[in-house]
Amino acid sequence: FITKFAKIYTPLVVFFSFFLALIPRLILGNWSQWIHRACVFLVVSCPCALVISVPLSFFAGIGAASKKGILIKGGNYIESLSKMKIAVFDKTGTLTKGNFEVVKIFSKNQNEKELLELAAKAESFSNHPIGKSILKAAFAENLNKNQKSNFDIADFQKNVSIKEFAGMGIEASIELENKEKILVHCGNHKLMERFKADFEPAPELGTIVYLAKNSEYLGYIVISDSIKPETKAALASLKNLGIEQTVMLTGDDFAVANAVAKEAGVNTVFANLLPQDKVF
Repeated sequence: FITKFAKIYTPLVVFFSFFLALIPRLILGNWSQWIHRACVFLVVSCPCALVISVPLSFFAGIGAASKKGILIKGGNYIESLSKMKIAVFDKTGTLTKGNFEVVKIFSKNQNEKELLELAAKAESFSNHPIGKSILKAAFAENLNKNQKSNFDIADFQKNVSIKEFAGMGIEASIELENKEKILVHCGNHKLMERFKADFEPAPELGTIVYLAKNSEYLGYIVISDSIKPETKAALASLKNLGIEQTVMLTGDDFAVANAVAKEAGVNTVFANLLPQDKVF
């Protein structure tokens, strides 16, 4: 708005300054007096206070935000923010800490430690926080078994090849020590349904990672996450600033999503979303 305003206002001010310096002098004389008055008019009418101060305030705001890790593309987006009524957030790592921990392992037929190791092999190439939490638990378990201290991720990745299914989980082809090759599916209920594993929905509250071997359901791992300490205060501040509705998007099921939303103070929840489903 200021840019459009200045394109019209500034030429008009310059034109009237020249008019005030020349025309009255031709009629009334006294050249110095009208030059002085033209300069006074030019200074008083100068739009610099508006044209310069507004962009500078935007630049200062963008700079202050960037120091806090907030990236804003330009001043026009700050203007849009002033009119914002709805704020949409991702859950993991935004409203929550994103520091997942394995809290329970349920195995249908085999040893729970073996189930964890199988999941770690499947997740050994993953950079997802959930995959890292499974690897962390498996590392801790191997240390508890007094295995070699230099045990590393390469031990899990040996004879393993994976295929990722976005928003669902991982399919891992694993060659065991006895040369047997198995196909392991490690992910959420959508992955189990895709590969027709006859799984049993977990009753626990948390992020559930199901496992199946050659489409045979093996069990599940429960992983927990907690909201950031500042989340509730931040959402409350937004509401005080005029935000009418807060929305949370997550790939977790509705039970987990609703529990997090209730604790954080979020109004609306969209759960069971694939990454592409989060685009409005």
